[in-house]
Amino acid sequence: MNLEELKELMREFDASGIHKLSLQIGDTALKLEKEGSPKEVMLTPSPAVLPGIPPAGPTPLPASEPQPEDPDACPIGTPVKSPVVGTFYRASSPEAAPYVQVGQMVKKGQTLCIVEAMKMMNEITAPVSGEILRILVDNAAMVEYDQTIMLIKEN
Repeated sequence: MNLEELKELMREFDASGIHKLSLQIGDTALKLEKEGSPKEVMLTPSPAVLPGIPPAGPTPLPASEPQPEDPDACPIGTPVKSPVVGTFYRASSPEAAPYVQVGQMVKKGQTLCIVEAMKMMNEITAPVSGEILRILVDNAAMVEYDQTIMLIKEN
């Protein structure tokens, strides 16, 4: 990190609502804290502050498919969960059609999507037969272990 990047980071920090920042790049460590800071703050760097590093966390859903408060609590859907931390893909390649669409009927064991983890492609299959109710993750978004990625209405 050069001096100009450091100055820009400090300006962004000063203008933000963030109260405390700890950052380590290689052998360089940086800690910034504003007076009156809360005791603990979680920080997810934005791409504007650290170019080339994608933001962490879930990708928001389009307005047409609202996300339930707790997908696991949905009484009408069987959750399909990610078995690993990785990148969610709806199709086998960017040119290919998605494995499934909302409203489509699927059979138990049918491939629904892929989660890539450490260059390994993990096919995620339907735990039950039924109708795809919701796809809760955008294509190419990061998913966490045990995160609900789809809901299936069992038939």
